[in-house]
Amino acid sequence: DIARHFYQAETIKHFIDDIAAAGGTFLHLHTSDTENYALESALLGQTTANATQRGDGVYLNNHNGKPFLSNAQIGKIVAHAKSKGIELIPEVDAPAHMKGIYDLVVSKEGVAAAQALFDTSQDADYPELRFSEDKAVAFVQSLYSEVITAFSGSGKHFHIGGDEFSIAADENALFVSYANQMAEFLRGKGLGMRMWNDG
Repeated sequence: DIARHFYQAETIKHFIDDIAAAGGTFLHLHTSDTENYALESALLGQTTANATQRGDGVYLNNHNGKPFLSNAQIGKIVAHAKSKGIELIPEVDAPAHMKGIYDLVVSKEGVAAAQALFDTSQDADYPELRFSEDKAVAFVQSLYSEVITAFSGSGKHFHIGGDEFSIAADENALFVSYANQMAEFLRGKGLGMRMWNDG
């Protein structure tokens, strides 16, 4: 969980070594949550060009001071995982656990733009993707595309999250439709979809 507890690239590479030594086959990276979005993202305005790099190599977002992995660092993690035969499965959680992403959209595009994509009516501290709306679906697919590009060649799966979101049981068909859209989208990228089973 590099969103709630950030790990540097070198530490993640050591985790990969441990997994390989133990006979494991994959590392699941939870990259987004309420606390942070821990990857470089041009879409979200979180890039090395507008960040501060600490002496230990960690990039800090100049707006919120939170750490993230640069695309170059992700590339090194990917290369290391491939050399060890370990699949990387990135997770960008939606439709809940998205405040880290929401805050970056607010910072880059403003509150109105963020609220067009996210519902804050249940709890302002826990915005949720408006997953039944085409604009929000297109947004999250663009974000997934960015992450897929950064992790290119690292594996055959992508995790969309899908846990702990607010929806009435009689509306669950909306989420099933969204999940099917995401599965089809990822299939088009040559990836299998993983998700939590809440929905």
